[in-house]
Amino acid sequence: MAEKRNSKDILIEAASRLFRIRGYYGVGLKDIIEESGIPKGSLYHYFPKGKEELAIEAIIHTKDFVIDEIKRGLMKLKTLLKPFSLIFFIYPRFLVIVKIY
Repeated sequence: MAEKRNSKDILIEAASRLFRIRGYYGVGLKDIIEESGIPKGSLYHYFPKGKEELAIEAIIHTKDFVIDEIKRGLMKLKTLLKPFSLIFFIYPRFLVIVKIY
């Protein structure tokens, strides 16, 4: 079952996406409200200090997203390289056993 996202998470994800596309100064709170579909009152409830407070959370969200993507990429690479590492680990020992140089 998919995890239900709360209003705060939706606001952070929308802000993160808009900041990446337009930059901090290219995005207003109105843009974030429209993108997220969350009421204005909720934005100020979760982020009473406004755009700067939301931007800090968006940066943390983006950092976590990027780290997760890098980890997934490295796991795929590790899976792809495993057969090659076995070849390099086993083949030299095989050569010694059969004395093929």
